[in-house]
Parts: sequence; C-alpha cells; structure tokens
Amino acid sequence: MNTSLPNRYILASCDDKYFDEHGPAFIYSCADSGNDCHVHIINPTNENARLMETIKKNVKDKVLFSVSHDKNLVGADPKDDKIRCQYASSRFHLANNIFKDDPGAMSFMLTDIDCVVKKKIEWPGKPIGIFFRPEEQREFMKVAAGMVYLSGSNESRFFINCVCHIINTNPNIWFIDQLALNHVYSAWCRDHPDQDLFHVFTQQDMDWEFTEGTTIWTGKGPRKHNNPTYVAEKRRYAALYGD
Repeated sequence: MNTSLPNRYILASCDDKYFDEHGPAFIYSCADSGNDCHVHIINPTNENARLMETIKKNVKDKVLFSVSHDKNLVGADPKDDKIRCQYASSRFHLANNIFKDDPGAMSFMLTDIDCVVKKKIEWPGKPIGIFFRPEEQREFMKVAAGMVYLSGSNESRFFINCVCHIINTNPNIWFIDQLALNHVYSAWCRDHPDQDLFHVFTQQDMDWEFTEGTTIWTGKGPRKHNNPTYVAEKRRYAALYGD
C-alpha cells in the first residue's frame, strides 16, 4: 500500500458506527498534536464517505483513509463478542497486510479509534513497543492492546505476523488480541533473552484516567460516554473544526 503519509504515523481501524462516533475527534486530535494518522473503515456507509471528505478538507494530508468490505459483518450484532473481537483485531491484521504488501512500509503506532491524542508521539528507538499493566496477573490483561509500536524492522514484522497467526487460529474470545500480544512477547523473551527489542510504554504515554500531560487518552468502557473530561475534549475538537 503506497501512501502519502510520512514514514511514521498512527494507525486505527473501526466500523462505520465507531467512525461516526469517534473518528473526527481522533483524527482532529492527531492533526492538532502534530501527528499523522491512517484510519481504516470496515463497511463504510455513504454518510461515512461524506464525513471523510469533510475531515480531509479540514486536515488535508494529515490523514489517510482506507476502506474494506466484509459481507459477513453486514447486519451483525456489534455487541456479540465474536464480532467485537474481529473489529478490535482488525488494526493488527491491517498492519500485517501492509507490511506483506509493501517491503518498504513505514512505522506504525497502533491504537484505538476512541483515543484522543494529546501530544506529538515520541517514537521509540527499539523495533517494538508494548504497554504493560504491571499490576495485572491475568494473562489476557497483562498487555494493553491500545498502544503497540511497530518500527517496520524485520523483527517487528515477524512479531505482528505471529500475533495475527495466534488471533486467526484461536476462537474469537474477547481480549484475544491482548492474549496474543502477551504470548508472543513472553515467548520471544524466553527464547531470545539476549535481545533487547522491546520498548515499554508507561502511563505517561497512555492512560484512561485522562490526566494532563499524557500523550494518549484512551476511552475504556463506559468512560468514553460518561467521563466529563474525555467527553469535553472530544467536543472541543468538534467545535474547533465545526463538525
């Protein structure tokens, strides 16, 4: 996939409804903080297409849009865990496919579309970046899938390919993406203890308490609807660009 974006950008993927609800604030926050982004929409509607045109006029070349169509997801219940898993994992498959299609593909920061990007990303100096929850003992919660960095190196390409293989060969259970990330990371560290490939993100990089000074605010669970700080920030971006 050839793009007009620079060598490093933020990558997110969503369905039509999540794009309507979260896409504008996500993209405008990226542009306002000096970041470029690529947003992929699955089964977009005509209304999505019009919104994409509006956003593109506002931020110009700070955003790249791509779309795909999956008839198996048309009319599916978005609250069904299997369907939710497909949407949640879609950005990992997208990154993996871009790497496969383009040997010269650039670096990605994979995140959720319901994030607000508050600061310019400080790109890690290592091939792969992962966000851990150090207090968690549950395997499916040890890694937060909302912030994953892939440098485009051979190691990062192999890493995301392994993650996608695990997702594809296991049942679509909620948190399968986080289980896969943690499994590949743990196996890599076990098998290659001499390699220092992983950058570890902290709550200074991403948090769901919406603390000033954090690079990315991510809307976990009901917070995305009822936290006044998060909701006000999304409204601020809508007012800024008149959407």
